Amino acid sequence: MSIRWAIRIRTLAELDASKSVGFESVQLPVDAVMMRDETSFAAERKRLASTGLSFKAFEAPLPRSVQVTEQGFNTYYWTEYLGTALRRISEIGCRTLTWGNGRSRLLPVEGDISTAREHFYQFMFLLCGIAERFDIRVCLEPLGPRRTNFLNSFEELEECLSLINKPNLAMAISPRDLMELGTDEAALLKYGTMIAHVHMEHPVSPDTSVPPHPSDRYDYLPFLRALVTIGYSGVVALPPGSTKETLSYCMHLMEQV
Repeated sequence: MSIRWAIRIRTLAELDASKSVGFESVQLPVDAVMMRDETSFAAERKRLASTGLSFKAFEAPLPRSVQVTEQGFNTYYWTEYLGTALRRISEIGCRTLTWGNGRSRLLPVEGDISTAREHFYQFMFLLCGIAERFDIRVCLEPLGPRRTNFLNSFEELEECLSLINKPNLAMAISPRDLMELGTDEAALLKYGTMIAHVHMEHPVSPDTSVPPHPSDRYDYLPFLRALVTIGYSGVVALPPGSTKETLSYCMHLMEQV
């Protein structure tokens, strides 16, 4: 088992601060590399390489405001966007792209729900196809009903992965997901072969992602033990706002497993 601790950040401006508190890996949203033209990005790519940081994981292939299941979603435009975006993140080292934005996959409360669901499946097939060209694995995260109304269980996400049937499509998971879905670490053991990315966050935080802290009085050890049992190796990403103390605490927990 090999764990690489990362911090989730929102912009490239946070790189130095992340490194200063001890992180060697960062997880950025994809749109962070889409603010520049090709010439500017080429220079930025060299700067990123000089930081010594690892960029193996990215999140949110589309901007947060974009909803794939919304009527009028422009598949052609966003497919073109992803072609550029995924090429760029691959050039700076990305191997895993995780998508846990519940709003992006909201189904309509009424109307043609089946068509909206089918649009999402079709888009995921396209996304995985583009990612495959750049040797990037895509991970979907099961989310609780407070964050979305689609893919709200391990079983539903397993069915989604089966329907899309792409070899580079997998699952991301966090303690928060287990809490919101009303399940426990036994689910990790059952679906362990599908899990390819992990977020580590305080589980009782429905509105935002909060870093783990000793004052949580939450036992993270069963979650970490389950990761060991399934032989998980890869990135464990901590929430925005994580500090040197957060990293130290999580590493200490891992030593107890």
